[in-house]
Amino acid sequence: MKNLRFKSAVAALAATLAIGATTVYAQHEGGKHGRGGDRMEMMMHGKLAEKLNLTADQKTKLQEMWKTFKESNKATHEQIKQNQKQLHEMMKSDNYNRATTEQLIKQNSELQAKMKLAMLDKMQEMKKILTPEQLAKFKELRTEREGKMKDRRENRKEKRELRKDNDRNQNSREKSID
Repeated sequence: MKNLRFKSAVAALAATLAIGATTVYAQHEGGKHGRGGDRMEMMMHGKLAEKLNLTADQKTKLQEMWKTFKESNKATHEQIKQNQKQLHEMMKSDNYNRATTEQLIKQNSELQAKMKLAMLDKMQEMKKILTPEQLAKFKELRTEREGKMKDRRENRKEKRELRKDNDRNQNSREKSID
């Protein structure tokens, strides 16, 4: 009985990790930060457009490009969300089906790869619209942004480690009191 519970717990944990990984990707590509196309479209009309000194024609071309990207990937994005929902429901259910879980995870991985390739293709198209100076500035801004994101990740990691240390210290104090 305990062995069955343990296996169920392990299966639930594996499903949770799989859902978490696909959720993180979906949020990056299309969650609370907006779909990749939406986010890029907004940037091209906001501060980024200003920093790159885009012409009206460039803005129009880029807007149309990202609109097309968003529309062409809508079904893929929806399928990923549906698969995540199904994985989540399976995780809550008492009827774990490993084959179905593997199939959904594999399908999401393939769909995510498809979306990533489409995004990279659009980035190549974007490079053709920008002047060499704008492209150099874009790369510089992207490098700055990546550095800031790396710093944030490292700060979050340090905070997690501090919380773990604090939890361990708290547990040690509680045990010594007992």
